[in-house]
Amino acid sequence: MKLITTLLLAALIFLTPGVAAQTDQSFQELSKAQQKILRQFENDWDEMPATRRHKLAQGAARFEKMSPKQRRKAQKRFKKWRKMSDAQKRRIRHMFINFKDLPLEERQRIRRNYQYFQSLSFEERRKLRSRFDSLTIKERREMLRTRDIRKERKQQRPQPRP
Repeated sequence: MKLITTLLLAALIFLTPGVAAQTDQSFQELSKAQQKILRQFENDWDEMPATRRHKLAQGAARFEKMSPKQRRKAQKRFKKWRKMSDAQKRRIRHMFINFKDLPLEERQRIRRNYQYFQSLSFEERRKLRSRFDSLTIKERREMLRTRDIRKERKQQRPQPRP
């Protein structure tokens, strides 16, 4: 469990956008909670590049602030990550970098669509996937580029009559 926590932390750090001012903190200067989370790195801490130490410390602080539910969810995601092939991981990293490069409005639209999709019942998601699978690649790209599913659904709802 502790190994999973530590490895999960390393994954969280990779996905943390940007690195703040770097620090040359010794392992002993970390908080007790950070030391506990990063215990696996204690012997190698002084040999690590400052950027990696800083990222690990940031990730530990972030992990420390998570609720137990968030920690379990993060650990579950990390287990899934560890089972992925290197090619799958590269693809996800590439997608993440591309997502970060999108304009804020576009990222917000994608997040809204994702949250809406997650709120659908299993059957509604299955129907939506089936419809998506029936589209050509060109139609898919156009749909993904321009649609805001949640807004469209609100507009399709019949308005109450006075």
